[in-house]
Amino acid sequence: MKIAIAGGSGMIGNELMKRFKKDHHSLIVLTRNPSTDRDADGVRYVKWLDDNSEEVAHELKGVDAIINLAGRSINDGRWTKEERRSIYTSRINASNELVRIVDRMKKAPKVIVQASAIGVYHTSKTKEYHEGSSTEGREFLQIVVRDWERALEPLQQKTRVVYARLGVVLHPTEGAFPLMKLPYQLFAGGTIASGEQWVSWVHIDDVVGAFDTMLKDEALFGPVNVTAPYPVRMKQFGKAIGHALHRPHYFPVPKPLLEIVLGRKNEIITKGQCAKPRVLQRAQFHFNYPTIDSALRQLTK
Repeated sequence: MKIAIAGGSGMIGNELMKRFKKDHHSLIVLTRNPSTDRDADGVRYVKWLDDNSEEVAHELKGVDAIINLAGRSINDGRWTKEERRSIYTSRINASNELVRIVDRMKKAPKVIVQASAIGVYHTSKTKEYHEGSSTEGREFLQIVVRDWERALEPLQQKTRVVYARLGVVLHPTEGAFPLMKLPYQLFAGGTIASGEQWVSWVHIDDVVGAFDTMLKDEALFGPVNVTAPYPVRMKQFGKAIGHALHRPHYFPVPKPLLEIVLGRKNEIITKGQCAKPRVLQRAQFHFNYPTIDSALRQLTK
């Protein structure tokens, strides 16, 4: 396949590129700074988000699939008013530009997979969510993700559009997991806040496999929860990390302390959703790491 990736320099983008190179796909990366990247290993870098949608459309001629991962990380900095605005606008602007680019292509790609997040569901300690669950609500991440997905709706008339609603992606050296395991490595790990909040997690290898499936399986469209089939409570998650690292789990981290240190961003770890991957399971997707213990054994070995 000929695949274009927007936001290909991040954690997920890098892992997808490794997989696609191995499978001998042709790759184009849409980037703001192509001068800092160099075409190599069959990867071509194209500048975008520079009022050049006509040029980008020409560069994407013959592309079979587009993956959109573009957007400012929610983990960068405190959630100040300016930071929240940047998180929101970076996603909406990228999706709007993608719509303009595809509108200018003589032939639309067969599929567009856009990164999304389970943050579109309301935080809850009691409810279980699947792809058909309500996304109505006024929490910050709900608004961001809901508008992020809606921005791509015009393309549903042209091609198959899939929204990959990602849970907490566990990677051995990047993202949330290195920070989550650090207290345990220092013998200071313990329950965060009440410990009853849900963690809908997924191993990075299964994320890559899910994206590959979403590209190839023509029956998949609309929202797809990319989470492991067995989410856990934060207390269980912490105990599993301690067990995997042979470290104790007894230093509690109270919510007021997190509010002081993280500000509004504390919601990422003090609240959560129990999201199940119903669509992937119905598609017979095979999870290499369906349980938290199996995932952590691989991540900490």
